[in-house]
Amino acid sequence: MWRRCIVLLVMLLASAAILAAKTIDYDALERQWEGGDMDDELLSDDELEYRRKGTLDKSEMVFVALKEDIVDRLVPEEPPNSAVSELCATWKHMLMHGGLTVNFYELEQYKVLAGMQHGGRVKDLRDFFLEQPEVKDVTWDQTTYYPPSASASSSSSKKKKKTIKKKPAKKKSHPAKVEL
Repeated sequence: MWRRCIVLLVMLLASAAILAAKTIDYDALERQWEGGDMDDELLSDDELEYRRKGTLDKSEMVFVALKEDIVDRLVPEEPPNSAVSELCATWKHMLMHGGLTVNFYELEQYKVLAGMQHGGRVKDLRDFFLEQPEVKDVTWDQTTYYPPSASASSSSSKKKKKTIKKKPAKKKSHPAKVEL
């Protein structure tokens, strides 16, 4: 019986020694695993949802400068309305069909403010404006963007210049439908 107790005691001590030797620093292991991950991958699902909602709930404003020569050629269908207000109504209708709710405000004769309550897709709005032939430039987030067809001579030296390069446009099945 004493032999069994001694054998059992030796086995317990050996087990304890083995367990003590395999102590793992889980914090160091987690930091090592996180080493190559991107910041978004390290966030929990709740944190990602919170950040996404914060982006959607933020309202955004985009300033659009129009080309005077093209706008002057537009003739309003109803004389009390200006050509700019009818152009904005057309854009609003097109954007609504594309899933964007945008409000337009005429600031000057050739300058328009486009406001979005939920700015999660403001880059789509910017790209839409840059595709329109009536647009001279688009200012969003203190950066001025020019359509790809704009000449370099119409830029100002104080503002940042960016030209958005687009993929070739897909054929549209319906002329009033905007693909964003």
